[in-house]
Amino acid sequence: MFAPAYFTGSRINEILSLDASAILSDRIFITVLKARKPTTREIQIIPALRQFLDAYGVPTEDYIFPAYQNSKRKTHVSRHAAHKVLNEMIDAAGDELEGVSTHSFKRSFATNLVAAGQTEAKIQRLLGHTSGKTTKCYVG
Repeated sequence: MFAPAYFTGSRINEILSLDASAILSDRIFITVLKARKPTTREIQIIPALRQFLDAYGVPTEDYIFPAYQNSKRKTHVSRHAAHKVLNEMIDAAGDELEGVSTHSFKRSFATNLVAAGQTEAKIQRLLGHTSGKTTKCYVG
């Protein structure tokens, strides 16, 4: 669940709520539901993300990261569960990952775009920000 967050610059809750229909062969549609006005970003799937998705075996229906419960209601892995998994991974890795959180993936995505010479306007669009001020928090 962390690779798609890293490769798309998305928040973890956006990734966890992904439905199988949001992933096509060459792009992924990320929907931001908690915004004042729900928006959808279209992001090209780069080869590294495609490799991850193929290895993961994306389901053909329902949520990409389903939560397995005894109820009949289908839901996805919770943000709390994702944080717990990441914290366990960080604890196992030791001090070198101190300070990493689920939001680190979005920041790393933006930092890598800056390093690759992308314009601030393109980074703003890819991050789904309506304000350049918000993007400045990520790109300095």
